[in-house]
Amino acid sequence: MPAKIFFRTFGCKTNQYDSALMAQSLEQAGFTLAESPAGSDWVVVNTCAVTRRGEEKARQWVRRVAREHPDTRIAVVGCSVEASGKKFTGIEGVRLLLGTEEKFRL
Repeated sequence: MPAKIFFRTFGCKTNQYDSALMAQSLEQAGFTLAESPAGSDWVVVNTCAVTRRGEEKARQWVRRVAREHPDTRIAVVGCSVEASGKKFTGIEGVRLLLGTEEKFRL
């Protein structure tokens, strides 16, 4: 059974575009795109560091997903990883941190 993956994107139109590219690539590689984190094997959170509030919202959302779906693995990607990735490392469930350029290795 193919792994199910859910994308949540914070920030600009570039992030929206990048998330769509990553989703398309993973779907072509055999992943199934999910409608929500529930039942997903992976949740990919594409973050933005333009505003402190945006970063805080992303971290809060990651914590909530980790709490509500403890078996789901979380990948945090994007510029917030480069700006303040250490703030995500202590969150249970976060398995992967990839910066802006690295996120396409997903």
